[in-house]
Amino acid sequence: TAVIVLVQCAALSQMMMQSKAHAEIDAPVMAAMWRLLIRQIFFATNHHCSFNRLHFTAAFVATDTFQFHIAGFSLFMNTFGWELLGTLLLLLTSRFTTNFTTADRKDGHSRVWDWFCFYQCTETLTSCISVSAMKRHLMV
Repeated sequence: TAVIVLVQCAALSQMMMQSKAHAEIDAPVMAAMWRLLIRQIFFATNHHCSFNRLHFTAAFVATDTFQFHIAGFSLFMNTFGWELLGTLLLLLTSRFTTNFTTADRKDGHSRVWDWFCFYQCTETLTSCISVSAMKRHLMV
């Protein structure tokens, strides 16, 4: 999975950095591709939105004795590590390649990050509304 993710992230980063005007991809489309890639990684690593699909064995990796904080952090990173890594990679790609032409106008790389944040907030909001309406837990 890691090799596929690296290839996909490299391809998306390369698409963001291309400078030919005729081959440019709009910022909302590029942000949606990043968001879908990160969501696909979650499911590609055999995770699902249910308690019985959490990888509890990740809490016992690299330690002989159980330590609650380390186990919780390991489980968290196993579940959400790819999400954090993908988001961080997009942030770095968009921020370090950003050129501000004027004080008011941002270039396309920075707009990709803005659209990505919009999609993330929209996904979070709709999940919360759905859970509230169905009176269920997020993981069920």
